[in-house]
Amino acid sequence: MQVNTRRSGPTHDIALHFGNQERVDIIMIQEPWCSTGYEQNNTKTHPNYSLCTPVLHWTDSDTRPRVLTYVRSQHTDLDIRHITKTPLRDIIGVTIQDTLFLNVYRAPQDPTVLDALEAWTPPPHALVAGDFNAWHPLWQPGITPNWGANRLAAWADTHLLALANTPGIPTHDDGNTLDLVLTNLPLATTTIAEHLHTGSDHDTLLTTIPTSTGLLHHIPTQGISLKDPEDVDAFSKEVEQTLWILPEITASTTDLDKAATALIELLWSSALVTCKQRTRGRSTVWWTEECTTARQLYRQQRQDDTNWQDIQEHRRDFRRVIRAAKAQYWTNQIDKMRTDKDLYRVMGWHKPRTQFCAPPLRDGDELVTAPNEKADLLRQNLLERFNEETDIDPLSPTVPRRTVPWGKHIPLEEARAALLGAGNTTPGVDGITITMLQAAWRYIGNYVREFYQACLGIGHHPLPFRDAEAVMIPKPNRDITIAKGWRPISLLSTIGKGLERLVARRMAKKCVELSILHPQVAGALPKRSATDIVGALTHDVEAALDKRRCCTLVTMDIQGAFDTVNSGRLCRTLREQGWPENLVNWARAFTTRRRARVRFERHTTEMAPLHCGLPQGSPASPILYLCYTELLHRIGGQKRRYGYADDCAILCEGKTEEESRDRAQEVLDETTAWGAENGILFDTAKTEVIHFGRLRGTNTLPVTHGDHRISPKPTMRWLGIHLDKGLTYKRHIETRTATARKTAGHIRGLNKVLRGAPPLSMRRAVHTIVIPRALYGSEVWYPGNKRCSLKRKGDTHPMVNHGLTYSIDKIQTAINNALRGCLPVWKTTPIPALLRESSTPPAGLLLDFARQRHGLRLGTLDINHPLVTRASEHRRRNQKGGPVRPTILTHLMDNTPSFPRPALQNRTYKRLSTYQAEGQTKDCAAVDHKEWMRATPPTHITVYTDGSQQDPSETGFGYVVFRGEELVHQGRRRLPRAEVYDAEVEGARAGLKAALRHRHRGTDGITVCLDNSAVIYGLDGSPAVSSQEAFLDFIHTATTCGEKVDVRWVPGHIGVLGNELADQLAKEGARMRPADLETRPPTYSHVKRSIRNGQRLAFTRWWHNNRPDSYKSLDNDEKHDLTATLQPTEELVTLNRKELHWLIAARTGHGDFAGYHDRFNHPDANRKCSCGKLKTPRHPLKCRKTRRVDGPAPWFNTEKDIAEQLTWRFKDFIKHIKHNDFFTRICQY
Repeated sequence: MQVNTRRSGPTHDIALHFGNQERVDIIMIQEPWCSTGYEQNNTKTHPNYSLCTPVLHWTDSDTRPRVLTYVRSQHTDLDIRHITKTPLRDIIGVTIQDTLFLNVYRAPQDPTVLDALEAWTPPPHALVAGDFNAWHPLWQPGITPNWGANRLAAWADTHLLALANTPGIPTHDDGNTLDLVLTNLPLATTTIAEHLHTGSDHDTLLTTIPTSTGLLHHIPTQGISLKDPEDVDAFSKEVEQTLWILPEITASTTDLDKAATALIELLWSSALVTCKQRTRGRSTVWWTEECTTARQLYRQQRQDDTNWQDIQEHRRDFRRVIRAAKAQYWTNQIDKMRTDKDLYRVMGWHKPRTQFCAPPLRDGDELVTAPNEKADLLRQNLLERFNEETDIDPLSPTVPRRTVPWGKHIPLEEARAALLGAGNTTPGVDGITITMLQAAWRYIGNYVREFYQACLGIGHHPLPFRDAEAVMIPKPNRDITIAKGWRPISLLSTIGKGLERLVARRMAKKCVELSILHPQVAGALPKRSATDIVGALTHDVEAALDKRRCCTLVTMDIQGAFDTVNSGRLCRTLREQGWPENLVNWARAFTTRRRARVRFERHTTEMAPLHCGLPQGSPASPILYLCYTELLHRIGGQKRRYGYADDCAILCEGKTEEESRDRAQEVLDETTAWGAENGILFDTAKTEVIHFGRLRGTNTLPVTHGDHRISPKPTMRWLGIHLDKGLTYKRHIETRTATARKTAGHIRGLNKVLRGAPPLSMRRAVHTIVIPRALYGSEVWYPGNKRCSLKRKGDTHPMVNHGLTYSIDKIQTAINNALRGCLPVWKTTPIPALLRESSTPPAGLLLDFARQRHGLRLGTLDINHPLVTRASEHRRRNQKGGPVRPTILTHLMDNTPSFPRPALQNRTYKRLSTYQAEGQTKDCAAVDHKEWMRATPPTHITVYTDGSQQDPSETGFGYVVFRGEELVHQGRRRLPRAEVYDAEVEGARAGLKAALRHRHRGTDGITVCLDNSAVIYGLDGSPAVSSQEAFLDFIHTATTCGEKVDVRWVPGHIGVLGNELADQLAKEGARMRPADLETRPPTYSHVKRSIRNGQRLAFTRWWHNNRPDSYKSLDNDEKHDLTATLQPTEELVTLNRKELHWLIAARTGHGDFAGYHDRFNHPDANRKCSCGKLKTPRHPLKCRKTRRVDGPAPWFNTEKDIAEQLTWRFKDFIKHIKHNDFFTRICQY
């Protein structure tokens, strides 16, 4: 099918819809619609077609493509061809099953296309179609040839290309035959498809080729859909009935491979039997019945009406209906947004994504065009560029530096968390999805646990889990015509990834706990992020600069990274680090006998072996890679090295720039030499250097890496943070602000004042996308609202202005733009009103809040964390006794309230037998608990505990101990600077110890009952940060006391005697004043609550000082004042976009009001209501034409009543507007 759409968007959409309806294999568009003037190039697409374009990038109408070819997605042998060395925007060819289809557009009087065709020889099977703008007697008898027509006819005759059109039939509204099909394919026929007319001035041509072109009469199955509850139930029952096929698990590699295969076959066969098959084909989502009716009417008019002007009018009507239907569809997608999934889907629309098929790849001087050849080229250049030549014997002798303890038992909950806890990931070669595993877990859970345990017990990774499908993803802002412009992502078996994730989590915890890796390395370790590493680096630079020293930073990138890992070297390194032999064997199995196939667009290669490397996409690869490169980061001294995955950094300091450069050069050379000896190479083209100093004229000396001479840069981006010579971070703030501003523009484009997404959803987008993007890395560069001066005065460094006002104003501007799209307001609405109505603090407070959260987080990190060690080791006094200027890090630590630092704990599972009444009401749970009490023997001890808080400074716990039904002991205590959560766990610990003191020889177990599920979860093996010592003490006591200790949930405040007594004691305990009340440190939860309260107070004070005058006039009652809150306001949660606009406009005065129009000089605006009065913000509540909902008539409303209805009684205001249909019936906009 071919048609010239005349650059019309609706016509282009119609052509794709008609082609899909007719199940056309190839759609050729001339003069397509293409966006211009935007950063991202867009055109029309269809889910059932792949798009081929002659050019990938354009800037205006002079560079946009003039032809586009759409090929049905089921054709896997698609091959893009260019007939010239430099692609022309007027010609695009595709080859399918050895037949070339060339799409051509020749502009009038343009010789470019004719020159290209005359220099090209068509292959034996070719079809050339397009709009040639040529008049010639061969296809339009009786006409005089125009310019270029004779050349075209001679070229076709020379190459024996026959005309497939019927001569003399016009293809254009002016009566000429401009659209041609020239081919050497026998029996090819072309007709004018009147039923497929798109509304263009060109007719639609439909060409049929009787030979096989891959035409599909049905759309093949692409997977299994397991979404309906009926399908899930049927699948689960089928799995239950088919469990007998699973073999017994033994400690044999062969049997484990068979077990893995059987598990995959069980799930897949059950899904095939019970579930619906998912098909790839989708219709045009925006096509409606109105579009069908308009199409039929247009066709009828073309057949019956001979008046050209009437046909043109009907054509415009047809396009208008199509344009309106498509716009309405996307408007509905925005307006109906409710869930977070909908939100992030809509917010992802602005992200650049390729719409086009991959262009030919360059292999040296040759172009690779065939899909299978491109896939093979990517495989050779990305997956097979390294081999095992540099590998060593995995059994090479070595001496372990330590012994790493490793538990062999795997609890059921750990296996479940590893397999199902990662969310819905893309399935691997076996096609098993997370949804399948979740549905079948209750039947296969124990089998999977035993299977994982057996694999780790003998150190084996089953062969079916080593097969991968490598999907090629284009790298952003890279040249995708070369292999390096693509990134391979390995899709592995979901079941195998569960085993890998289990290993990775255990290894990561051990690495931190035993300091196996370099302390300044991150990438796969808990509570260590990229910004932590940059923060440690900048702290070191700050400290050096304060000592008037110079620093040199060299960053390097390891070439190939995961692909360079050799199995033998990895095994030797793991043995040196002290890992147990079974884990070393598992790593060896994981990295050997791997196979992969490459999926590139619609082509998939055969499975082929991989001889080295770790699969990208595996949960275990990052931690194994860090272990593999451990010694690399220890070269040159511990404090000089930093690393994150394959990014390495060297920091050296000296008295002068030359000294620091020379030291860095020495460490760089030593690192390069070590890498060459151990099979690790560096991409020298990515090596960068920068010199830090506070003297002018520095940052000039280069370093040498291999054959490259690297000159220092004024700014350097490392791990997402832009660093500059003086650590001013101006470039970083500008870059992050630009990113946030781009997202804010997308939000404004999605929403208008009276239509768009719900304001609450957009507010969530601002707070989860725009603000984090703007503030990324602020914990590194933001010093607080004041910074320590570089100059010392007396015995201190005084606090001075941070000097970032200009940069913070830029961040505020980006947030303001986002909020103007978030809220239904006019663009002149005051900024304080925007911030208050969206519950969004200003940028300065947001930075302060982020800094406070970072300080709170620092208190929860383990003692080996690089930021913690620096803050604790930083000297506050120099050798002469003078003060040392605090860095951003140490100043933050000094100004954050301290609390007991928690230890890094391994997650344990089911240490204590627990009971929680999930899914029950409190009344039913109380009945169950009383029945349980009656069933307990009289020798059983039951402890009830509870916590209570009378005010923020009065928190206490109470407990009672029963033996059978006899009360034997009770206790209570006050906790200073603590929360109810802390009181609950302290009460459980005190109650357990009291129960142990009152046990006797015949005691039949102890049960601790409490009504806090979060505390029960912590007692079950996951102690939280707050009161961690109490959790660990309780667990230790319960597991070593010699009695069976259970923890049980009990419904609170519902008549359970023990719980009621404990609650009363807790209230009494909160008012006690023990001797050590002031000596106990605050808990984490108390400090967190205090910081949060301080943030609320700061936002409230800011609002009180900056609120507009229109809001001040509404605050007549302190109890019901419009205050600023950090949580979404009630009006933001309950009102839709139109209703919220009415309310905010009335509050601010920025709306369709007479005063507003006078202020901004709008002479054409309607300033009066239909009642004759001027439009004012309060007029809807006084208009004589309105009817009362209840109460006195609106025109009797007092100023106090009006102020109340615009503040805390806003629902009455909205009800009044809607009841009177005020803004549509009485006072129209």
